[in-house]
Amino acid sequence: MATVSPFVELYKHAAAAIEDAGDQGKDIRMVLRADSSKDLRRYNLPTASEVAVLLPNNPINCSNRRDIVLYRKSDDHPNQQSIMRISETHPHFDPLHYVLFFPKEEEGWVPNIKFNRKRTGQVSPSLFYAYRLMERDSFNVILHGGRLLQQYCVDQYAKVEEQRLQYIRFNQQSLRAELYQGLVDAVYRGDAHGATVGTKIVLPSSFTGGPRNMLQLYQDAMSIVRRYGKPDLFLTVTCNPCWPEITNELHSRQTAADRPDLVARVFKMKLGALMEEIIKKEIFGKVLAYVKAIEFQKRGLPHSHILIILDRSAKPITTQDIDRLVCAEIPQNKTLQNLVSKHMMHGPSGLANPNSPCMKDGKCSKRFPKSFSETTHTNDSTYPLYQRRNDGKSIFKRGIALDNRWVVPYNPYLLSRYMAHINLEVCNSIKAVKYMYKYVYKGHDRVMVEFQGEQDDEIRRFVDARYVSASESCWRLFQFDMQDRYPAVQRLALHLENQQSVTYREGHAEKAVRRLKDTTLTAWFKENAINREANTLLYTDMPEHYSGIVERAFGRRDRKTAWQSVECTAPIQQKGSASFLDYCCSM
Repeated sequence: MATVSPFVELYKHAAAAIEDAGDQGKDIRMVLRADSSKDLRRYNLPTASEVAVLLPNNPINCSNRRDIVLYRKSDDHPNQQSIMRISETHPHFDPLHYVLFFPKEEEGWVPNIKFNRKRTGQVSPSLFYAYRLMERDSFNVILHGGRLLQQYCVDQYAKVEEQRLQYIRFNQQSLRAELYQGLVDAVYRGDAHGATVGTKIVLPSSFTGGPRNMLQLYQDAMSIVRRYGKPDLFLTVTCNPCWPEITNELHSRQTAADRPDLVARVFKMKLGALMEEIIKKEIFGKVLAYVKAIEFQKRGLPHSHILIILDRSAKPITTQDIDRLVCAEIPQNKTLQNLVSKHMMHGPSGLANPNSPCMKDGKCSKRFPKSFSETTHTNDSTYPLYQRRNDGKSIFKRGIALDNRWVVPYNPYLLSRYMAHINLEVCNSIKAVKYMYKYVYKGHDRVMVEFQGEQDDEIRRFVDARYVSASESCWRLFQFDMQDRYPAVQRLALHLENQQSVTYREGHAEKAVRRLKDTTLTAWFKENAINREANTLLYTDMPEHYSGIVERAFGRRDRKTAWQSVECTAPIQQKGSASFLDYCCSM
């Protein structure tokens, strides 16, 4: 280090400054708390030993920028020191923070890095750090960092997320939204800039993972249900850290936890292979639609929820159909039995293990153990009562015998092929739709953080923060999709005349009025005026036959490939005018 690093003298000076400060600093403890008043699916405590980053709430209104503070020796300063700050976009931020990774002053990401000749544009921070996390022929010290690698991943993702939020934050002052009629009235009053009307956009729906984004995805999923019916299968797939694709690529003395980048890539490939079997090979039958979401839930490993809607000919209607897809018993086959023992046995919990993570108010939150049942039964609940015979078979876990009542429902073929926790459930009732889709789109993992001062300090501060693990950081740095659905969804506008929402920059209101674009609703009206065939279609049927607005009109679609959801824009109510609901009911 002393021979290759140009920052050696700076490190020595920093050590001297810390030694001179002594005990002047204040010790602060950060404690993660479980809050039963909130959604425990999001605010649960971590169960894995990992490095994570906590991002405070209100990302737009507060800055999460992190600086490195340098002290320069100066005769003018009382302590012969002056302060200089290096921001996270400084080229020396990474080598000063991760000394072991970059001993030769290798620079980190900075704005305006150009691509090579084969590609135009600039290198984004996520592409830059994904490049650094790649395994290459030469030795990559970053991938041998262990816990430091986890810290590096979450730190760089926090930097990427901050850059995205900075863009929104810097444009907040000028970007406004207003109804078209209100903007026209403001221009006629002489406010050509539009500064007196409109509301500032806080966090747009285009921001992945934001509350508006999750709500929009949920509404899209509901439109698919409206078109194709309730989901038939609910599949949960969890990454297995013992997959040979992971263990064979680990370096000496490494575990899967030391390589969150490798875990993310392998799970992405496995999940892609699984979806290909379900969609193209039709192992469950012909698939009409599906919704898929990726989650992490503070367990150190990624997992996916998949809701599947099958064709009428493949739907599991009878108990024999359900038994053909789902098994909830210990099998006779020894190989499959070992897989069930390793991946599909719940617990033990309850009195045998009151400290199990699933325990809530003295009971198992997953309602294990289940009841014995000689045959499969259907009812009005979310899932059927699967066949769980009292056949005497049991599996020992932690010295406790677990019988069929403790088996998590699974599909034998998927379990034997992918050798991971793959829970398959048959959706029994339409009542399950809202619960399952809200479960899939519940949003980011979060945690309540308590900051405690010294023992005599009675002031404690609680912060509601987003929790991002190393695995999630790598997944997002690699720009893997967090959500997926089929078929595509076209959102349709619904508004009164001249009451559509208009987005404009402050100072360009008059220009926005002159260049007003058609919404899907106004384009539908125009298409009906010139196209007799369009008169036979309802507004909600247009996306199946038309590709979208092209040159202020709907473009004809060659084949049916999309469906729609309706996005409502509430009008400004005027005194004596009919209500928005009355207009909708009269359409």
